[in-house]
Amino acid sequence: MSPPESHPRISQGPILSTRDQARSPGESPISWSTVIPTARREQAIAGVLLGGATAESLGQVHRTLNRRTAIARLRRSRKFRLPQRAWPNHRTHSQLMAIQSVLRSRANVDDFADALRHRLKWYRLSQPVRSIASWLFRIATQSKKHLIASYGNDPMVRASLLSVVLQGHNDSALRWIQRSSLLASRDDDVCQAATLVAIAAQKAQMDRTRYAISNQEVFPMLMEATKNESIADRLKMLDGFLKKRRSVTHAAAALGYPNGLTGNMVDSALIAIYAWARNTESYERCITQILRLGGNTSHTASIAGCLCGIQHGIQGIPERWLERVTLFPNGTSWVESYVERIRDWPHGPEDIQKASALPIMPIRQLIRNALLRLNRMRLIAAHLIQRIFIR
Repeated sequence: MSPPESHPRISQGPILSTRDQARSPGESPISWSTVIPTARREQAIAGVLLGGATAESLGQVHRTLNRRTAIARLRRSRKFRLPQRAWPNHRTHSQLMAIQSVLRSRANVDDFADALRHRLKWYRLSQPVRSIASWLFRIATQSKKHLIASYGNDPMVRASLLSVVLQGHNDSALRWIQRSSLLASRDDDVCQAATLVAIAAQKAQMDRTRYAISNQEVFPMLMEATKNESIADRLKMLDGFLKKRRSVTHAAAALGYPNGLTGNMVDSALIAIYAWARNTESYERCITQILRLGGNTSHTASIAGCLCGIQHGIQGIPERWLERVTLFPNGTSWVESYVERIRDWPHGPEDIQKASALPIMPIRQLIRNALLRLNRMRLIAAHLIQRIFIR
């Protein structure tokens, strides 16, 4: 089914250079021209935001040094818990900045990339301590690169959001996801992994529609989409594990993480996709299995949370987790307004002009970053106390 004629064509931007052509995501085995019902899109957008935010918060609170500690913690508490106020870190706010940039773009990929670049720059500057540390690092190493991976610039979670937002238009959506990824990394593997996350998000959104795809088709579909032989080999291995119903722990160990995750962006994406495909019936089971891996689970949990959130909507997220997550300085009404503006974006030229971005509230953003830093220091102190005094 093709989109209505009133839909403006999503601009592809200028022809890429030879170097960037090598990073081109290629063709998707899923057509972005497929039209999903509005109600389903609304569920998916709310789910990708809050599903990723909840999982990221859980990953931060239960950040451990090794898998044994993670399993011991689960055994003592029976269930992973969140404090009264859980603060998702930069990945969730990266998604919100992506929504703002999409609305500012007027359906032009170049304007989208410029708007997102400016917002990521502001996000870095709104964290003075990290900005100064990055500046000192660049002076000491004579590097021209910013340390932006931890400044709201995670291409994987943005890819999942953009996949949902751009669905229903045309296959140049992959170009948008590519431009978003290149702002974070020039590494070919990272760009390819972000594309795979976007395609998996398409599959998740098609659940409960006439276009639903079996989980057994996920990894063959992703293998078809990538040009990277190394990633294709890992996808083939994970496909075999999925058919044999092997655990997430087994898959992580096979990828080289038997004692905890390290935060490697590409492998985090692959493990997250596997955990989601292995546990599509339950958000809680999927995220819990990732947290039990130990180590730096925040990135992997965020991606898996996005995919599960897209598939199940916020109804699939356990209420005991969801009610404790705060997106300050953005309230619930702020998020609901954006979901309403972006769910059918864009209908046509008039709709593009009406769906303007909401204020970014820079002063509140500074306050939020300061509070987040204090909360992070509190969590680190709690982990140190636990390691020293609790055996």
